[in-house]
Order: sequence, then structure tokens, then C-alpha cells
Amino acid sequence: MKTTTAREMLQCVRETGLSLPEVMLRREWELNETPRETVYEKLGTAYRIMREAVEDSLREPHRTMGGLIGGEAIRLRELREQGKNLCGETVSRAVCYAMGVLEVSASMGLIVAAPTAGASGVLPGVLIALQQRCDLPEQAMLDALLTASAVGAVVAENAGISGAAGGCQAEVGTASAMAAAAAVQLMGGSPEQCFTAAGFAIQNLLGLVCDPIAGLVEAPCQARNAVGAANALVSAELALSDLRKYVLDTFNYIKNGAETVKTEFDSEATEAAIKKAADGEGYRKWINNLFGGAEEKSGIRNSKDAYTASGNRRSFEALHWENNLENIVNAMLEQDETGGAFFSGSGIWGVSAKKYNSISEIKNDSSRLRTMNEAEYNALKEQYGARMQEIAQTLIDPKNDNYFIASDDAYSLIVDAVRNSKDESGILRYLKKYNSRAT
Repeated sequence: MKTTTAREMLQCVRETGLSLPEVMLRREWELNETPRETVYEKLGTAYRIMREAVEDSLREPHRTMGGLIGGEAIRLRELREQGKNLCGETVSRAVCYAMGVLEVSASMGLIVAAPTAGASGVLPGVLIALQQRCDLPEQAMLDALLTASAVGAVVAENAGISGAAGGCQAEVGTASAMAAAAAVQLMGGSPEQCFTAAGFAIQNLLGLVCDPIAGLVEAPCQARNAVGAANALVSAELALSDLRKYVLDTFNYIKNGAETVKTEFDSEATEAAIKKAADGEGYRKWINNLFGGAEEKSGIRNSKDAYTASGNRRSFEALHWENNLENIVNAMLEQDETGGAFFSGSGIWGVSAKKYNSISEIKNDSSRLRTMNEAEYNALKEQYGARMQEIAQTLIDPKNDNYFIASDDAYSLIVDAVRNSKDESGILRYLKKYNSRAT
């Protein structure tokens, strides 16, 4: 069962008649052989930690590592209790709880990274606020977490959730999308509406860069969690109203989001300013003390499953080979399929790459192979990405009112065409079988 894209997940829902939470339970079994009882047990633990983080933040202000935040959740609760809050009850609670969890996180308290520590307040803020408003049972909350995980899995596999690589949109944007889908699930929405809400949420936070003060995950991260929570509820309401056709083609999240953010501000100047303002030696001592004894390892990932049949996680050594040319070839030979059909056609790089069967083949092809710096690589990738987008526009089915799914279908078709033929005429013939307008 392929569930790496929203299209594949929705197709699985339609073909099996399962709900989105049930699809994720099956996915867990197929990937890790984790029984549903164990999944629900772990989800219950995660939701308990979320709830305790919210409660902890409302008991007393916390001293954070950087001293930039502390006590915001309590002040927001007091404003609401005085009847002076501008937002409705649900949004006000979600914002309060989201900021509270970030306060606990920044003070080294226990939180759930959903999907990251820097965005850990959005999902609990939305879920707990809705549970309190609607008096929802615990089981409904665990199913909502499963729906949220479906969105998180799609983004993580096709784009990334690292703020350092993709900006704040990758962290808070993804968390907001996860929370939006979960909110729709709790309100009885369809799986299509869940992904539509996720699309709205990401669209609304596109271009949000990562610019923490003093390099700490405190400010403005905390306030952005509040924005992410409010955005999730707005996006869920739009999706529940069936406003699907207004969702921006979310593949731009990858093409114009995660890539563009890396270059639209001077990251080197930012890092230099942080180093000048921070106590570098004190910071290094703190890090060494915190992670003393940790060992950094590297290797080439082999094809073994991360978990054994009994559910135990394999060691790093069991899952990786030593870094050398021979093992690079071995890794290529072990692959059943190169590339994949992902949002924005990122799988095209895999399916179009030449596969080598021996070290001698690599050496014989050395005249074609060359190294390039990051700027050259990004420029080349941008050029091909623009051309991919042009081709995809000719393949999109105008009858499909969900542009998000139609775009994904078009890119998947392009990847399949490249997989079936490596020359231009063959690729075009393949595409024209499906759409005569392909150019």
C-alpha cells in the first residue's frame, strides 16, 4: 500500500473504504509491524504529554534557557477570563495553549515534537481547545492524531520539516497543516476535506522564514505557534465549507518554499551576528555537557527494515554499510526502484539518474560525471523544475476541481514517463498517450 502522497492516501481510502486513521494504522503495520493496540497506546502517551505540558504552563511561569519568554500562557488565560479576549473562546484557548507548550519546551520541559520542538505547541493547542469545547472522547483525539500524522508523513517524505533547511513554514507550516486536518477529522469532515484544510494551512504560511532571536527556539517561535494554531482552525473551517477550489497548488510549498527560503535572506550574515552576540565558549560547554558521550556515526543506508519482525529497532551498524565506493554500488544494486512520484515531481531526480552496476562502470563514465558547487546545482535544479512545471500545466485535468490532487497526478505521470523511457521522444510519446496537449 503506497501512502507517500495525499493522492495515494485518498486513493487507498476510496479503494478500501477505510477511514484516514485506519489507513495510518494499516501503514504502521506494513512499515513496522506495529499492532493497532500498541499504536493507540503510544498515541495515548503522546496526548497525555501534550495535555500535561499545557497544564504545566498554566500553573506558573517557566524560566527558559534564553530568558526571552515566560508566563505568556498565564497572561492570555487571565485576559480570556476577564472577557477581554478579541478572538472566540476556541481560538483564544488554542492560542493560549500553543504558546504555553512552547514555554515548556524552551525551559527544557517534556513536550511532543509534532512535528518538531519548535512547532510543538500548534497541535496540542488546537486539539485540547476543541476537546474542551465539544466534550470529545479520548478515542476521538487519538484518531485525530492519526489524521495529523498522515499530513505530517506526506510533508516529511516529500519536502521536509526542518526549519534550518525550509524555514519556519516547514515547521509551523507543517504543524498547522497537521492540526487543520485533525480539526476537520474531529468535526466529522471527509478525508478530502482533511487534506484540503492542510493545503489551506500551508498556503497561508508560505514564505515564513526561520529567524530566531539569538539563535534560540523561543522568539518569535512562540508567537508563530499561536498563529499556526489560529491558522489551523481558520483553514479547517474553510475546508468544512467545501472551498476546495481556492486552495493554492501546494506543490509550490516545495518549489517556491523550502528552496527559496534558503536564498532570500543572508544566512551567513545572520550566523555571524549570532556568533558575535552569543557567548560561544559558554554555549559549547553547555552543549558538551548536555550531549557528552554521544557518538556521531555515518554510513550508507542498506535495504534492511529499521525494525525486526518482533518489533525491535535494529542498530545503526546493522542498517548501514561503511562509506566507500563499493558500497555505493551495492546500495544501487539493492534498490528495487529508483525515485518515486512525489509532490512537485522531486522523484524525477531519482528515476532519471543513471544506475551503475560496478565500480568500473563509474570510472568508465568519469568524463560525464562532474562535481559542482551548491549554486550551480541549485541553478540547474531550478531550470529543470521550471520546465517540469510547464509540462505539468499541460497535463492537469481541468475537470478535477481539486487542484492539489490534479497537480500531484500530473507530476506522477511525468515521473512514470521518465521511468519508462530515457529519451525525449519516448517520454513525449508516453505523455501524449494520456494527454494529447503534452509538449
